[in-house]
Amino acid sequence: MKINSSFYKVLVDKSSDSIFCFDRTGKYLYVNCVFADLLKKQTEYIIGKRIWDIFPGDEGDIRFDAIKRVFETGEMKIFETKIQNEDSSIYLTTSIKPIKDAAGNIIMVLCTSKDISELKQAEEELKERKYLFHVSQRVAHLGSYVTDMKSSIWKCSEELYVILGIDETYPHTIKGWLDLVHPNWYTKLFNYRSEVERDKLRFDYEYMIKRVNDGSERWVHELGEFELDEQGNAVRMMGTIQDITERKKAEEEIIYLSYHDKLTGLYNRRFYEEEIIRLDTERNLPISIVMGDVNGLKLTNDAFGHGKGDELLKKAAAVIQSAFRSDDIIARWGGDEFVILLPKTKTEEAEEIVKRVEKMCSKEYVNDINLSISFGWDTKIRTDEDILKVLKSAEDYMYSHKIIEKESLRGKTINTIINAFHQKNPREEKHSKRVSKTCGDIGKAMGFSKLEISKLEMAGFLHDIGKIAIGEAILNKPGKFTDQEENEIRRHPDVGYRILSSSYDMLELADFVYAHHEKWDGTGYPKGLKGEAIPLVARIIALAESYDEMTDERPYRKIYSEKEALIEIRNNSGTQFDPEIVKIFIEKVL
Repeated sequence: MKINSSFYKVLVDKSSDSIFCFDRTGKYLYVNCVFADLLKKQTEYIIGKRIWDIFPGDEGDIRFDAIKRVFETGEMKIFETKIQNEDSSIYLTTSIKPIKDAAGNIIMVLCTSKDISELKQAEEELKERKYLFHVSQRVAHLGSYVTDMKSSIWKCSEELYVILGIDETYPHTIKGWLDLVHPNWYTKLFNYRSEVERDKLRFDYEYMIKRVNDGSERWVHELGEFELDEQGNAVRMMGTIQDITERKKAEEEIIYLSYHDKLTGLYNRRFYEEEIIRLDTERNLPISIVMGDVNGLKLTNDAFGHGKGDELLKKAAAVIQSAFRSDDIIARWGGDEFVILLPKTKTEEAEEIVKRVEKMCSKEYVNDINLSISFGWDTKIRTDEDILKVLKSAEDYMYSHKIIEKESLRGKTINTIINAFHQKNPREEKHSKRVSKTCGDIGKAMGFSKLEISKLEMAGFLHDIGKIAIGEAILNKPGKFTDQEENEIRRHPDVGYRILSSSYDMLELADFVYAHHEKWDGTGYPKGLKGEAIPLVARIIALAESYDEMTDERPYRKIYSEKEALIEIRNNSGTQFDPEIVKIFIEKVL
């Protein structure tokens, strides 16, 4: 049968591939319908056009270079291209073959393109999955492995190299694997691995490794399963290893904090209550219990802030820890209380240790305040005694000691606070002394008794003790105070009250100090008291303090002459000051 050229054209047009031909200049000599449809153009439009008419710029250059190379070498070339339509991208793999005449000259090139878009999409999806796999392993600190059970050779993901601190040159054998295990875990892991391998169980174990590159110790969690052949023999083991060091640290921290006091590092009450039950046995008799209460914690907090109060507690804990024995159970019982459990310890021995602690306390200070702890103790001698009653007895004994020691200690502490304040602020000391004298002079002019004058002078001297809690930068600031600084300064009557009210002897003075910034018309602070609702002593201090502040040089304002100060006081009579006290002050004191 004779086949004409039109038959071949039909075959080419019906091909599932794109077929087109170029001459040496890059002009389209022929295109089939598949290629024309791909470009969404008519075949008549393309034939006769040069390659740049269809693919402008760099796209045309890339295709022409490939064509030119085939014309020059006479060798077939295969390359990938992409055609971008409005709604999609089409990927093609194109083979370019030289077509020769009878003399062997290349007269054109034949191009055949296959649509590989689906293959490309699959490759991209695979690439993306691999990327997500690596990223997820890196984020989770997780690596995967597979072990050939016959050869004992294992392969792993890149992330596992990072976890183990190795590279591809490290021996990928079972021995190499076990060499990574921390010495303390080697035997346990080996035994566990042998057990799961023998019984074909799921591998699920947490252990420690020692990284090769930096020697650091890390916690890992390994999960693995065996792949069995038809006879039930393990042929491969596949699994993952995750670095769980941070999780382990967090767990250990939680466990530690559940039984330890965060501030002092000692055991907490929960741990102690469990231990006292565990150790309450006949073989631990006699069992002594010591209770300790840190004196002056609230006073320290009020005067110097809670940071110094915490320092006081930490120093107390350190002293107790250094004085008692390593086997003794020392716990922070509450805010300022400590309890110590001493197995196999007689009462006399416990008392000796307490004396040692008290001697050590005498050498410890926080902001010039001497560390002081009140102790009580008792001992369980017989098995039929209730250990909790012994604890209660030690606590009662401690409180009886504390009551005896409390007043003298608080008096000393208050003196220490005022001395510390005046040492840091000599100007405030001079101010306090002048205010005290002026208060005494007013009291004498008002007919106060000697005892009342003495109290008045003491109140005048202590009126600013609450400023111990204010930073020196604020107290000595040369310019105007900010609202925040003003609020800080306004705290000092309240702080002074809390310091002085801690001592029974100074309780009455505390009320005077608390109210010394109240004003006759009720516009003062901290409570806005008015008129005679303000204690008389506080009204006297208010005038004496204002007069001294006006006539003394201050960093934030000018100094007043005596005459100017009197005019200012007279102008504020009946508003800031008690009019009767103003009258007596002007007529009888100055």
